[in-house]
Order: sequence, then structure tokens, then C-alpha cells
Amino acid sequence: MNPSRQPNDPDDAARPADVPETDAEAEAPSGAGTAADPSEETTDDAPRRFDSIVRFMRWMVLLVVVFTGLLLFRSQVLDGYQVPTHSMEPTLHGHPRDGDKVLVFKKSFWLRDPERWDIAVFRREGARHASQVFVKRITGLPGETFELVDGDVYVDGHIARKPDDVERELLIPVWESRGNERGFADAWEAAGETGPGWNKIDGSFVIPPGDGGVFEYARPITDSFVDDDGVWKPGPNAVGDLVLVLAVTPTSEEGTVVVSVGRGSRAFDIALPVSEGRPTISSLGTDAVLDTVEPLQPGRRYRLRVTHVDHRLRVALDGRDLYTFAYEPTPALDEPDSGGSASFGIVGGGGRIHSVRLLRDIYYTADGEVAVDGPILIPNGPADRDQRYFVLGDNSAKSRDSRFWGGDVYQATVSREDLIGSPVAVFWPPSRARRLR
Repeated sequence: MNPSRQPNDPDDAARPADVPETDAEAEAPSGAGTAADPSEETTDDAPRRFDSIVRFMRWMVLLVVVFTGLLLFRSQVLDGYQVPTHSMEPTLHGHPRDGDKVLVFKKSFWLRDPERWDIAVFRREGARHASQVFVKRITGLPGETFELVDGDVYVDGHIARKPDDVERELLIPVWESRGNERGFADAWEAAGETGPGWNKIDGSFVIPPGDGGVFEYARPITDSFVDDDGVWKPGPNAVGDLVLVLAVTPTSEEGTVVVSVGRGSRAFDIALPVSEGRPTISSLGTDAVLDTVEPLQPGRRYRLRVTHVDHRLRVALDGRDLYTFAYEPTPALDEPDSGGSASFGIVGGGGRIHSVRLLRDIYYTADGEVAVDGPILIPNGPADRDQRYFVLGDNSAKSRDSRFWGGDVYQATVSREDLIGSPVAVFWPPSRARRLR
């Protein structure tokens, strides 16, 4: 911006024609003060005007520096991207107009190597538009033998188990009691000769003392997915990896809280006695006794979480891990086409069930051409372009990812130099704003 044009110097101004030149000083009118010397006024105002111009220019330079710094920061460190499709549901909601807006840290894969289960934003060779940006989850690393089997990721012949935070992030609700109490009878049915005696009192389910009751989930559990209209639809594949969460209070001095989860012929039966005895976990005719765990106490509320995911059983009580057992699958016992089973209840006593949640693990479908009919070797070379990553969408049935990007493994995978960065947070809309792993 140019400063305004300054007034003419008083010495350059034309004098009025009727004022005679004289060496004598004109007499001032009576009562009037002495007239100010124009040169003195100029001497006082000029520095102030100059200082104002200098301050203005300094502010302009500062604004330019700040604006340039923000542009560099946005282009090199952090940037925002919108998720346009449903391929990462339910982790990231996608829509062309109101999909999640994520904040991406562009230096994440400069500071460390990409890891399995990282969410990555990247460009891809061979994409329809060179500027097109994708967001998927990294599941295969350079140099690994990679395969999808029965919905799970296998690396070098063994299942790739998820860390706790990733496992929880990828769980999908199947059924929960909150807001769905009336639908209990449609989803759960009495097992064997146990029950009846199931009552709803004050928002919780009550099993009267003496009756007991064990209930099995009666609906098929499949790889449901979000379709192009944003609606959950049932999938064709049976899912066996389940998590059952209960909040329970025993009300009798005796009895046993029982929970069972399984898949195919392999089931894990957990028994937690009340007042006396030690918890046991039974499977395939073998019992494990938890000698260090005290029996449940009547009148106390407990939170029990049983997780059977990625061929690993974990039992936790009130946030404390009680038991972990990992195993290699056996085709004769772990039939891939048989869905998971879940049941819970109280035997030989009474109690109150405050809440029930049943969740399932993500299921990677065998759609596409790559890594679905046998193992592949992910390329790995000294250059960033030759270090390749296999990526998948969380909403597997509606994701176009490394399974589909050409029959050639090199084309199907993503090079390290094409990785832009990792999303660190969803910042819009506010209702879905949260930090990402």
C-alpha cells in the first residue's frame, strides 16, 4: 500500500499578491497571539508522519512473514483432508459433502517407519487423477509374506494379532442392552433347561435367586458393512471373533456367573463362583483354575469383559487382566464358515445384569485379486519407491484397496515415497471430533 500524498512544503506555496514585502515585522492585532512559524510546525509533524509510515511497514512485513510461515507449515507439517467415501467406516465417516475432516501430520513417516495398523493418507501410482488422495490402514509391510485368511491378516504364515488400542478401535457393535431392552427376547434365548425367571427391574435385568438363567445369542453374526447410502447392511460371511461385556451384581450367597464365547467346535467357558471357590476356564475338555483370583462377593457390582479375537482369549474383571491364552487355529476345530457363539448367565443363584454388550472384530473379505487366494511377497528394496505397503479399508466390503489395484503385487501396493502422513485427529464436524491413534 502506498502512503497518501503529503501536503506541499510551506516554502513552495505561492504568497498572496496584496501582501507587500517589508523588512519590518507587521504589528499584531490587539489581543491576538503571535503567529506560529510555519517552519516550526513542519519540523514537528514530519518525524511523526515518518514514524507512522515505518510502523505501518513493519506490521506489513510481520503479516507477510506470518502468512508465509503458515503456508509453509500447512504444506510441510500439518494439513486437513476430507474423507469422501465409506471405505474406512466406522473408524472414519466418509461422504462427498459432510465426511470427516482429518488433520494429517505430514512428517510422521519421516520421523519413524510406518507400522502395521497405522492409518495412512497417500497418493497412488496409476490413480485416475494424479492429485487424488486416499486414506486406508497399513496391514502389510515391506518384505513380508502376506495373506488374508477367514477375515484375518496372516504374515509369514501366522496370524497378525492387533494391539489392544487397535483391537478396540476396530470393534463393531452387534447388540447392546442400553436402549434395546425390549429387543432382548428377540436376540437372546434360554439355553438348555435353564430359565425362565428373567425380569426387567429399574433398567437392569434380574435373575431371581434359585432359578438361575443362561442365555445364548440367537441371531447370526455376519460381516455387516456400510453401503453407499451410509446404511448398515448384513454381510455374507460368518464372523467368529467376538467380545462380550457384562456389568453384573450377584445377589445370592451362592451360585456362579458363567460366560461362554467360541467359534466352531472351540468354545471357552468361564465360571466365576460367588462367595467361595476359584474361577475356572474350560475349553476342549481342559480346565484352567485361576488360583490367584478371589471369588465374587454378593452385592458387589463387577464388570466382566471376555475377548475372543485373532485366536486369542482374554478375560478381564474390573479392568484387571485375569487370563490370556493364544493358540494356532486347527481347521477341524475352527471352521471358518461357522459363526461365533456367545452366552452368559448365573447358575445356582440369582443376580442382576446391569448391561450387556456384544461386539465383533473387523472381517477382511476375500474380494479382489491380490492376497485373497494365497500368500504374496510384498516388495522391499533400498529406495523408498521400492519399499511397498499393503493397505486395506476398515469397511472391507465397500473398500477399493490393495486387493483390487491390479493383479501385479507392485502395482497393488503403495510405495513409501507416496505416503503423505498419518491422520492425528478428526477436527470436523464437532460431534465426531476426536483424537486418532
